[in-house]
Amino acid sequence: MHTTAILALHHKGGSAWLHATFQSIGKRLNVPYRRIDGDEELSADDRAPPVIISFLNANAQKRGWMFEDPSYKILHMIRDPRDIIISGMHYHLKSTEAQLHIPRKDFGGLTYQQKLNSLDTVKERYLFELANSPGVKQMKIWGHPRPNCFECKYEDLIQDTEMNLFSQIASYLGFLPDELPECRRIFWNNSLFGGKADEKARGTSLHLRSGEARQWQSVFDQELGTAFVQTFGDMLIRFGYEPDNSWVSRLAPKTS
Repeated sequence: MHTTAILALHHKGGSAWLHATFQSIGKRLNVPYRRIDGDEELSADDRAPPVIISFLNANAQKRGWMFEDPSYKILHMIRDPRDIIISGMHYHLKSTEAQLHIPRKDFGGLTYQQKLNSLDTVKERYLFELANSPGVKQMKIWGHPRPNCFECKYEDLIQDTEMNLFSQIASYLGFLPDELPECRRIFWNNSLFGGKADEKARGTSLHLRSGEARQWQSVFDQELGTAFVQTFGDMLIRFGYEPDNSWVSRLAPKTS
């Protein structure tokens, strides 16, 4: 590898999957791996190639340097935000992540997790997650495609059993031809259709509750759909998940 490879990921958008994959790749190929989950900045030396830098909820507005140097190679992975909301709600009910256990004034002194668990119905919990989802908010902030960025949909990568898409990604990020077989092996071992299939079936991991695409179709009713459009506008259209907002009218009427 000879580049600065940057992963721009979003919470509950396959971030744990790609973190694990590329961290293992970096270790195996002796490439430094730097994971940044907050507002921490990196010096020019920290960004010098070869290196893999992984940002969770990457805020492009705060890190303009990612786009100023065309030698930086970025993978930006998105997921249908409706599925992010579903995945996030179930994860946040039980996760031990520190940020979920900080008392907040806007929740009347409750933590995020306490507030979520205090709600009476699953519908209320989905609406709460919709209003507060960090992954969806950061996806919206990301904005338009960038010239040095490989745009990838989670939905395409989870069915990439032949690993053709992943091979394109790895090559774009700067991995050399003789490194690609090892990259593919590690990707397979960390994928739900590969090495993680048994773990998913056992239901032993919060991160692997489902992983399926289009979960929203069996969850969203017109109330949730309307709330989504009111909150995020044309986001689904902009990211290519819907041609317009008529999908809301095709949902089931309001349910409990």
